Amino acid sequence: MNNSKEHSMYVFPTVSFFSRPTRGKKEKHLLIYMRISLHGNSRDVSLNQKINLGQWDVHKQQVKGNSENSRMINQLLVDMKNKVFKLQMKYSQSEELLSLEEIVQTIKGKTSKGKTIILPESWTRSLVKKSLNLTKQYDQTNPTQIHA
Repeated sequence: MNNSKEHSMYVFPTVSFFSRPTRGKKEKHLLIYMRISLHGNSRDVSLNQKINLGQWDVHKQQVKGNSENSRMINQLLVDMKNKVFKLQMKYSQSEELLSLEEIVQTIKGKTSKGKTIILPESWTRSLVKKSLNLTKQYDQTNPTQIHA
């Protein structure tokens, strides 16, 4: 089969972000969701990020403002979109078809088929930084620790 035909037959997932009001009578916030569509089906996945009412830009599909929290959440949105893109590229280069469930499980941090979880870059940097700090603290409390 012609290689260009194979790629034209491959269906790519689409990703969008939206917000919904939280449930409850007290403080009203918005929860941010990611909608993934593939093969005519879609799934909404909560990103477990709360923002104040009026902070969501519907057209840009991101948080308004330049506060540290806004930048952090917007970076998370970029990381999530990149995660789907990387998964899409992996499957487009293989014989396997990407399923909506595989994307959702990857976004939720669960693996299937014994695959490794790919964390967003911003999370990875944070985890490495925390790990390095813990290692330094451990080294200081155990001076007899031998380093290779």
